[in-house]
Amino acid sequence: MRPPLVVVCLLAFAAGDAHARKPAKCGHKSKQTVVSTITLTGPRAEDRVIPTFYFQNERQNNVMFFRPEDAITTLGEMIVRDEKVFGEGKAKGQRGLLAEIEKDLPLREHTDLYKYAFRDSGHRLVAELLVTELLRAGRASVGYWNYFDPHPKVVSAPTTQLTLYILEYPGQLFSAEFCSEWGLVYSYFGEIE
Repeated sequence: MRPPLVVVCLLAFAAGDAHARKPAKCGHKSKQTVVSTITLTGPRAEDRVIPTFYFQNERQNNVMFFRPEDAITTLGEMIVRDEKVFGEGKAKGQRGLLAEIEKDLPLREHTDLYKYAFRDSGHRLVAELLVTELLRAGRASVGYWNYFDPHPKVVSAPTTQLTLYILEYPGQLFSAEFCSEWGLVYSYFGEIE
């Protein structure tokens, strides 16, 4: 007999919460098609006084910081790539998110990239893909929340490298898992660009 869906969802949520307490197993160990190591060059802790974009991953208890200029550059690269592959005018989502971000520059405080999803629901997927592309390029700083606190009680230095596992599926889909020494940092499932 199959367990009810509610029970399965609750078990998945409880398992996800456990990742915050101990390192999660990470990566498509038996099925990976691409594995690479990424050196992170994003903002350092001492740079945190300069407003940056951030994206939090509460399930893994970490935060990713991105310089505004890196977000703009990466979105520009995504627009050029997508219009080259799919044709002119096919990067409307990226152009829309870029326009919204540019309205907020220069940043006055750290800004959650997810806020743009509330301005336009189409921006959510583009923001998630932007995070994926920023991480792939190493244009990020990743660490536990306490490291970025102005008055940390326990300091765990941010990671300097990520391992990227990419698994391709039929039909232009892929999943990417970014892993650090403490486990899963971020995952993305979407279309191959």
